[in-house]
Amino acid sequence: MEALISRFVLRARFTRGAGECYLGIVFRHHVRGRLRGLPLLVLDLGCATTSKRPSQTIAGSVAGPHVRKPAGWIHGRVVTEDGKSVQSFTLDGKRIESPLGTFDVPFGATGTERLVVGAPNLAFTAKLLSVRAGADAEVTVVLTPGRSIRGRVVATSSHQGVADALVDVTEKPVKEGHGEVELSEEWGAVRTGPTGLFELSHVETGVPTLLVSHEGFAQGWFPLGATQSEIAVELSEGAILTGTVKPPTPDCVEALLVREDGAVTRQTLVEAGVYRLSGIPPGEYFLTLWDRSGPETYHPLWGTSVTIPGRGTITRNVP
Repeated sequence: MEALISRFVLRARFTRGAGECYLGIVFRHHVRGRLRGLPLLVLDLGCATTSKRPSQTIAGSVAGPHVRKPAGWIHGRVVTEDGKSVQSFTLDGKRIESPLGTFDVPFGATGTERLVVGAPNLAFTAKLLSVRAGADAEVTVVLTPGRSIRGRVVATSSHQGVADALVDVTEKPVKEGHGEVELSEEWGAVRTGPTGLFELSHVETGVPTLLVSHEGFAQGWFPLGATQSEIAVELSEGAILTGTVKPPTPDCVEALLVREDGAVTRQTLVEAGVYRLSGIPPGEYFLTLWDRSGPETYHPLWGTSVTIPGRGTITRNVP
């Protein structure tokens, strides 16, 4: 999965009284109309379990060079609206050069594959394709110039412009309890200026959602009209979780907060016996302190469940 995963967060959960014990890995992905949030992978460590365990499955596209035993191949061609071959394009973030605009990628099992194709001065396009093990599939991807979207990002509390926020789009619709995705300029996101102004170019037609991320704010998901070219959005500060850590502690301790569904994470180092996590959307979370003073292995020091409201400051001191 090297070609797809941008970073991961290792998480351990334990409950002394209830006997709950599991280890989770949360995968997060870059997105430009390409939401690839994966559920939590749970590895049973042999401890007694409770009824509140997350899913043990991982969902996501298997297309790409990491597939060792493909169940079949997808043969495709990338063209413009007038049918001309796109000779240089990206497929799931990998650059491909082809005089005829063709590509071949393997898939691992019967199901739905998701291909994300982009090219310079053309809009990224996400293509869903049903595939069946033992049979190859063919697809033609048509890239268009897309449209531009201009707007401004302001803080909900002050209505002042939010500078240096990342702005992008996704084909996923806005829904309650959505997770967060990692935006990147490398994948097409743009940053807001000093007054919160931004312009996104070559946005695919019909994309329904604008995404905005900034450190210290909860990630914002905002609906877009099919032909909308201007938008003004308010970014919520979310909640703050802070607390003190009772000494003695290792030289390097990290506070890691993970929502129950694994779709939202916050992490920071403990400085002078204090940790502070901000921009947290509401939900049920698990807070873990990790000993990061060793050369490689992380050791969990303490953990507890935390309910995060939509706003305000929550204090959770570590004994």
